[in-house]
Amino acid sequence: MERDLKSNSTALGTLPKWSTLAEKDVDSVGDLKGIKFPIRDDINEKLILWQGDIRQLDVDAIVNSTNESMTDNTGISGSILEAAGPELVEEIGRCDHCRTGEARVTKAYNLPARFIIHTVGPRYNDKYKTAAENALHNCYRSCLEGLKENNLHTIAFPVINSQKRGYPSEPGSHIAIRTVRRFLEHWGKDIETIVFCVHTVDDFKLYSRVLSMYFPRSKRDLILAKEELPRDTGNEYGETVIEERKIRISAFPGTPVGNNNDAPLSPTSLSSSSTIIPEKLPNAFAMMKTDFDEERKKKIEQLSQADKDKLQQQQVYLNYLYKAQGMDLSDIARLNVIYESGKDSYGRPIVVMVGSRLPMQRAHLDRVFLYMIRTLDRIVENPYVVVYLHTNMEDKDTPEFTWMKQVYNIMDYKYGDHLSSFYVIHPTFWLKIFEGVVSKFMDNDSFWTKVRYVHKLDEMYDYIDHDQLVFPEEVYKYDVKVNGSTSKPARRVRKGNQTPDSIVNDDL
Repeated sequence: MERDLKSNSTALGTLPKWSTLAEKDVDSVGDLKGIKFPIRDDINEKLILWQGDIRQLDVDAIVNSTNESMTDNTGISGSILEAAGPELVEEIGRCDHCRTGEARVTKAYNLPARFIIHTVGPRYNDKYKTAAENALHNCYRSCLEGLKENNLHTIAFPVINSQKRGYPSEPGSHIAIRTVRRFLEHWGKDIETIVFCVHTVDDFKLYSRVLSMYFPRSKRDLILAKEELPRDTGNEYGETVIEERKIRISAFPGTPVGNNNDAPLSPTSLSSSSTIIPEKLPNAFAMMKTDFDEERKKKIEQLSQADKDKLQQQQVYLNYLYKAQGMDLSDIARLNVIYESGKDSYGRPIVVMVGSRLPMQRAHLDRVFLYMIRTLDRIVENPYVVVYLHTNMEDKDTPEFTWMKQVYNIMDYKYGDHLSSFYVIHPTFWLKIFEGVVSKFMDNDSFWTKVRYVHKLDEMYDYIDHDQLVFPEEVYKYDVKVNGSTSKPARRVRKGNQTPDSIVNDDL
């Protein structure tokens, strides 16, 4: 019988902070020049190391290390599902799958915590060691990003690098702790408490020793760090890089590994679906063969010019993606410029973009661009629909040409394959002129064949149930004012063989 965890919860105030657990310091030390992780009392105050049941903790969010469907019913994950209750299982059933290194947020229901952040840890394989390290790094970073984007302040982590997936405990603890340290250095202002929750005495001893290296509290800890800290502690965000080339293994394009959650992680897990590099190339790269650069050069020289251009586009996209994943974009998330809004009648997810919420400063627009990439990357491997709202957009509010061209190029290259339709609601004459000019500077017109101008919301309801479309209130008001539409129309029945592609572009 599951005990009442809410009535027997553990408050954070009852647990000792990491900063209070320091041993008696030494009187003198030797040369400590070049210390990578100096003493930061402000950060140490945010940490707790605790051995216990993560389900008991009264925090904003606990992390659940699970599988891609978030239905792992074994071990700690299984106990979390059981304790949270059937409502959690129902919510998970409505969520998209969670890929390795990603995070999904759900309510916590019967647990003391308010939310559960689900993440999928990598399966370890020496052949893809660096890729596995970066995937584990992404787990912790994605969870912390989810914490901030949901305006939460306290979080509890279990040991994500599970023995079940063959991940060694010692290197896994280094990646977990250094990722948290770097995140707090960059974006820790609004984070109040991070709990490392372990379940065994051995893990407690291991985490206590490793925490002393990355979160030193005394000269004694600094000495330990100098003597035992690994030579490679990653980049400024804690992510593993190949210093000789400054290229992240996990960002290099290659052959997709599929959705088998227990398959060994390869360096292709975040690559584009339109891969060009032959299958054996990522393996050679991951093993760092001495002749890799020469092999790569020869293989690229054998490609056609079109494939070379595609490869270059692919690398540009991956650079954008990794930049986006390494940034705190919670301020952009709060603008609600881009969000998912139900599914169309064919079951395709609908992505809504709100033009009136776009900031006009170029620096902010660039951050919106990165947030768009991070949001869309997880859904564009399957058919989807985009609805862009140009409602109440004056001609002067149209974003600058170079930014729009950048967005359309990414849409055309990365998102075009599975984009079913791109609806533009309430377009203006000048927007059509503007987009016509932009299209002339693009490599091909595959994206433009999917653009549909829709002047009345009533037209959209032929193809998408209004209950699946969540728009800002001003959009409905504008449509009533201009077109006399109602804000909540009855669902209209599709006639004959009409499809969403039945709406055609207006001639200019």
